[in-house]
Amino acid sequence: MSKKPTFSNHSGKSMEEAIQIENVEHNEEGIAAEFEYLNQKFGKRKEGWFLVKKVLLVDKENERYYDKFTIRLADGKEKDIIFETTNFFGKVPKVEIPEDYQAFVE
Repeated sequence: MSKKPTFSNHSGKSMEEAIQIENVEHNEEGIAAEFEYLNQKFGKRKEGWFLVKKVLLVDKENERYYDKFTIRLADGKEKDIIFETTNFFGKVPKVEIPEDYQAFVE
């Protein structure tokens, strides 16, 4: 990650209140940031919280993408948390191509 991800103060209880993630450039960074947020908020994974499921939500009308996490907290309660992923959904890391790459192509 080029910069440390930042998170909005939204509740994450609905798509309208989805947690926004900034300073991520592609899907891998975005997913890592989602897990970082959960670890910061609920403690270390598999100690403070457990992943029950993760589902992609799509708002076709507004062309927005979301990840909905269902987690089980250490006390046994389940909680849904929604992140908006539109700014990084489907993006892949940039790959540096060596200058001498053309020699292999020709």
